[in-house]
Amino acid sequence: MNDMASYSLVRVRCDAMKCGKITKISNAKAIHGLRPQKWSGTKYVFCNGEDEVPMVNDGKILDAPEKYVNFYTAINTDEMTVAW
Repeated sequence: MNDMASYSLVRVRCDAMKCGKITKISNAKAIHGLRPQKWSGTKYVFCNGEDEVPMVNDGKILDAPEKYVNFYTAINTDEMTVAW
């Protein structure tokens, strides 16, 4: 389950319908979609950033939106850590 407002990914335990683990995805403004890898033995979920943002947000390229990027992040679902 993704939380678009706080750019985090939540693993829900279906046996108890409780939050199992929360992972924050840094540098992303919001997470729009979650995509599981199609290979059957996968342990990754891919998260698509919703809006383009500056890669280095130090205020130098705020007037150059053509230099903004969109983040695409892989989450290891076993450990709930950012893989890349």
